[in-house]
Amino acid sequence: DGLQWLMSLTDTDMSGILADDMGLGKTIQSIMLLKNMYQKKQPPTIIIMPKTLLFNWEKELQTFAPELKILRYDGPKRNLLIPEFNDYQIILCSYTSVRIDFKKLKDIQFKLMILDEAQYVKNHTTNTFKAIKKITSEKQLLLTGTPLENSISDLWSLMDIANDNYFGAYKPFEEFYSDPVNQPLLKAAIQPFMLR
Repeated sequence: DGLQWLMSLTDTDMSGILADDMGLGKTIQSIMLLKNMYQKKQPPTIIIMPKTLLFNWEKELQTFAPELKILRYDGPKRNLLIPEFNDYQIILCSYTSVRIDFKKLKDIQFKLMILDEAQYVKNHTTNTFKAIKKITSEKQLLLTGTPLENSISDLWSLMDIANDNYFGAYKPFEEFYSDPVNQPLLKAAIQPFMLR
């Protein structure tokens, strides 16, 4: 069901948040989506994650999608790898590298941007959030087991990355949806774009 939902999003102009609990296979579902996407020539996908997960993603991709060419964008000389991006289908990158290198990465056209552990960008005032917003991709897929940890501001941040300006400016959104009377409207507004 998750994979069908992900594939259906690729047929629309919208992007989404896969918010299954930990251990339910968000990584595998994403890899199967990539296998399906790269049956024909496409621009590369960038997968952004905490640095500690780079090797895990690389191993999972090698196991379940060995036909995909993977580049780990990491290390002190990583900038030298940028001209090679189009030779690969998958670029693995950390949130830290995006925050530091966004000026070099922002002009590259990606097919898909996947954010793993997307709660790392739940605060829209951080430099990491601002850097992620500058990355250019046709679609965005956010993976998180905790889409709404503390407040509706977390949800605004994730949805603003998935579907730019979907809820408009933050302050009116926060004022309107903080009222419990309006929260059923919020649930209805995100329902098509979040699978949990």
